[in-house]
Order: sequence, then C-alpha cells, then structure tokens
Amino acid sequence: MKNLVVEEFVSRDTKSAKIIVSLVDPINHSVNYGLIEGNLKNEFSSFTTKFEATSSRVRCKVELSVVYVKLNEDVAPPQSLFDEGIQLIKLIGAYLAQAYSMFGWL
Repeated sequence: MKNLVVEEFVSRDTKSAKIIVSLVDPINHSVNYGLIEGNLKNEFSSFTTKFEATSSRVRCKVELSVVYVKLNEDVAPPQSLFDEGIQLIKLIGAYLAQAYSMFGWL
C-alpha cells in the first residue's frame, strides 16, 4: 500500500481505538480497517471492519461487516460500534443523495 492511513476514534460508549487501513480494493469497491491500539484491545484479540459498496444505475448498496475475536466469553459483542457504523453509512448516503439531487449522477 502506498499511503498509510491511521484514524483514531472514541465511540459513544467510550470505546477507543486507533485503526489502520489494511486493504483498499478498487475492483470490489471495499476498504478494510484493522485495530492497532486503544481500549478495544483489552476486549478483543482481533477486530476488523470492512465497508463494501456495489452500485447499479439506479441505486447503491453499502455493506458493513465486523469480524472480531473476544479475549474471553465475558466480553459483550461490539453492538454499539456496529450501530455507529450504520449511522456513518446513513450520513454518507444522505450526503450522496443530496449531491445527486443537486448535480445529477456524479
């Protein structure tokens, strides 16, 4: 990968993470992120997310997948992070719908 991208975030329930873009696949229109630091490392031995977009002339679909391995069975699933990912997709969708209505197909 030519450019390394590292992002930091804190979720609504104060889970923090530093993530890195681990794969950009322009053919399949997907981006994978991996966890490298943060308090999520105290709960999960591995944690990756993937955004993948597919489109046709009339609509676009974005899929979010989260793959994780809990350090132990007492760790709750990361539902809040998944919910925040869905909200991010909705915000991007609203932005793109507005751009489409203003400028046509970009």
